[in-house]
Amino acid sequence: MSTRLADQDLNNPQIMEIWVNGPEDANRLFICAGAAQLLPPPVPPLNRATPTGTTTFTFLIGPQLTRRQFVRAIASGAISRCPLQSTYEIHIASMDADFDDESGQVEVRVEFTMSAPSGSMPYTIAVAYNVSVLAQFPAVVAESMILSASS
Repeated sequence: MSTRLADQDLNNPQIMEIWVNGPEDANRLFICAGAAQLLPPPVPPLNRATPTGTTTFTFLIGPQLTRRQFVRAIASGAISRCPLQSTYEIHIASMDADFDDESGQVEVRVEFTMSAPSGSMPYTIAVAYNVSVLAQFPAVVAESMILSASS
């Protein structure tokens, strides 16, 4: 089970569009970057050496695309804010991105593991993300955009 983050949980989302030539038939690269605010569920009392398990968050980024326009996506990230004492251990276990058919955007999944001292309280951490999305747009549209921009 994952928790879907709302748009307001994303800080300073940035998108850069770059015209590329491949791989496959891709002619656009969207680089999406920002930070996602995560609020893990309360931790049951456990000692420091016992992991509390894995928590998964998802969020949507990038432009709206059709399934035919989407080629592939790759995600990377790091914990950028963690106002916790050194008795906590938190690690990103995995991070990936793929097309979401319902929204037409790229869905990013962040899975992390943590262990905490007993009696810990809920806290907010931030994960900085960088997602590259390859897409394919019709060449006719691209050519007309270049011609209108140059005139």
